[in-house]
Amino acid sequence: MKSSSWMGQALIAILLVAAGAVLWRSSEYERRLAAAERDLVTLKYADAAAAAAQPGGRLANLMPLTGTAADAQSLASTAGYWNGDYDKAIENPNAKLLAANAQFRKIREQGGSWQAVVGRMDTLVKQYAEILRENPANTEAAFNYEYLVRLRAVFAARKLPVPRS
Repeated sequence: MKSSSWMGQALIAILLVAAGAVLWRSSEYERRLAAAERDLVTLKYADAAAAAAQPGGRLANLMPLTGTAADAQSLASTAGYWNGDYDKAIENPNAKLLAANAQFRKIREQGGSWQAVVGRMDTLVKQYAEILRENPANTEAAFNYEYLVRLRAVFAARKLPVPRS
């Protein structure tokens, strides 16, 4: 009977050590993401993107009910947006407003004939409309939608090429 209680205690100790290792690695990953968010807020976009790109590791991913992978992707796309890497922001499907804003900046950056710019703006207007259908209280999307519709009308009326910016 004594050997079974010793085995039980050893099994509990092993489980506690394993749980401690998972929690320790998960806390390191969370700490790295917090530092990346601090870098983002303090306008160090390249540092934030580099910190968000570092993987959490296998042990950190074992932690249930954490959204650290989604947080890291969101942080990386936001840092990419503010760093001028609009493709990085556009490829994040969970940040529709950020992707639409990045698409607008990319349209303005590319320029082109007025027909091409107006056509790309039509697609973008639909993206903002979809965001507003999902969340009608989103004032930023509503403002951007109105602005884009009016800007599109100006470009269509003038019929002049849009210069690259």
